Order: sequence, then structure tokens, then C-alpha cells
Amino acid sequence: MTDLRHGLASLYGLDDRFGGATVGPLAAAHLSRVRRLIDTGAYPETIGRQLRLISG
Repeated sequence: MTDLRHGLASLYGLDDRFGGATVGPLAAAHLSRVRRLIDTGAYPETIGRQLRLISG
């Protein structure tokens, strides 16, 4: 979970520096990773809530 949050924070930083057009593909890949975990993982509801927040 920490890696996913760190990745999201990094994306925000990159977006501030380089703009959304440059960071868009990286953000899409990150979202895909999170969605895959949401769709195929087994975890408590508290983790599911955190994953959905990260994907938002």
C-alpha cells in the first residue's frame, strides 16, 4: 500500500514539473495496477477503501 501511495505522490510531483500530457501514460499505468489489485485481490474492506481512494 505504501508503494502505491508513494507512486501517486510521485505522479503529482511529475505533473507539477512536466504537465499532464507527459505524465498521462504513467498515471494510466499506475491506475491499471491499482484497478488490477481491486479486481483480483483478496483483502479486508479497510484496504479496499484505501485502494479505491488511491484509484480516485
